[in-house]
Amino acid sequence: MDSLFDEEWEIFGNRHVGRFRDTKNAVEIQLDDSLLEFKRSIEGGNGIGIAINPYFSGFEERIRTCLADRTAEKGTSTYGSGIDANLLALANQHINDNRTDLTSGSVLTLTHPFYMHLSEWTQAEKNRHARSADNYLRDLMGVIAMAKEKQVDIILIETLHHYAAFSSLLLEEGYVSDVILTKFDQGYSLQPEKLDQLKRRIVYSGGSYNSACFEQHLKELNDRLAPPDNVWILNDLVLNGLCHRYITVAPSQVSFPYHSDLKPSQIITLNEFYSHMDA
Repeated sequence: MDSLFDEEWEIFGNRHVGRFRDTKNAVEIQLDDSLLEFKRSIEGGNGIGIAINPYFSGFEERIRTCLADRTAEKGTSTYGSGIDANLLALANQHINDNRTDLTSGSVLTLTHPFYMHLSEWTQAEKNRHARSADNYLRDLMGVIAMAKEKQVDIILIETLHHYAAFSSLLLEEGYVSDVILTKFDQGYSLQPEKLDQLKRRIVYSGGSYNSACFEQHLKELNDRLAPPDNVWILNDLVLNGLCHRYITVAPSQVSFPYHSDLKPSQIITLNEFYSHMDA
């Protein structure tokens, strides 16, 4: 396969960065009614007042507090005490009750995929990134729809509160196969051993944020799957964070972990991803 990316490294501080040329996604994916409703429920600022998954209704006040204010008192990063420890136990039970074993040779991991829409939409609007963020959401939901059609497994790499609020519904509806919860506002998994199920599979990956949680997830993939030769990064599904004051939420480069074995040629567009699926 010919790559659209230059095989070159640039070094920014202690990060290796793969540069790519920006391309437009020309593939339109039809969403089913359920997935279309999920999309509408959080796009354009709707995520601010989203209806919490009823399964977690007993923790709604805590969930809403932590969606709206990511600096809220969080106890430990691993949710080891207080109300979050109880919520974590319930979330793990929910995952165990709804997850399915991986059946495909290809797996898509999505790190904190709805974070901006559920927790930072006001800031996105203020910084004039709302349209780009909704374009990302459109592409993301299209990929989720395509993955279900092609029977590609999806694993969410998700925070506790975003899972309880929204993405748990995708697991219930069968759009994703499994969920790995992360530490509070980190891309590092609470159970990194669950990534071992990705060994001997082709892994595609996207999420948020570039140079932050998504980079941490890439580090775990690099370390657990060493060498990570079968990992492909979907540049159209990677978001820049708002706190770094990027010009756009669509990254011009993807940051790799320091000393990573990942290569710039492993960054691909959605069109290339769809070509992989049709091969």
